[in-house]
Amino acid sequence: FPVTISNAMEGGLGKGELGVIIGPAGFGKTSLTTAIANHAASIGHNVCQIVFEDKEKQIQRKHFARIAEIEAKDISKPENIEYVRELIKNNHNFDKTLRIKKFNTGEISPIMIKNYLKRLINSGFKPEMVIIDYFECLVPSKSFKDQWQAEGHMMRQLESIASDLDIAIWVPTQGTKDALN
Repeated sequence: FPVTISNAMEGGLGKGELGVIIGPAGFGKTSLTTAIANHAASIGHNVCQIVFEDKEKQIQRKHFARIAEIEAKDISKPENIEYVRELIKNNHNFDKTLRIKKFNTGEISPIMIKNYLKRLINSGFKPEMVIIDYFECLVPSKSFKDQWQAEGHMMRQLESIASDLDIAIWVPTQGTKDALN
């Protein structure tokens, strides 16, 4: 059987936990997190996918392509349009279980994300999983002497948000094996 993240992690990422995905630029971090979000939403979990660099429509296309099992670049081809429209129309739960929100890079701190999530919860949508794509697009809520202190503080804030709101948070970040240090 195929190895899945849930199998490899003996059940996946639980509520109140932070998962960090590290990979170099162009590695497919957004594709991976979109696949995670898509699967969770398709089986009925409430998911909020926060993006900075991609447009909401680009992420939505990736989701539609996954539902249709067609490459995202091919969903607008004439031979696929009706098929994709029909699948989207018949996939009613998807609209109820996934929220995609775009913020501008370098303008949002983890605390601002927490406030956004609280507003989302107060509006009646309680995410079980949040994906923040990606870490380098966040800004610290206060000044630090160096970048490492700021990044460490922001990671601790994200861990706190996951715990406080009882949600799983996935956050990809750019780096190589050396970035683990």
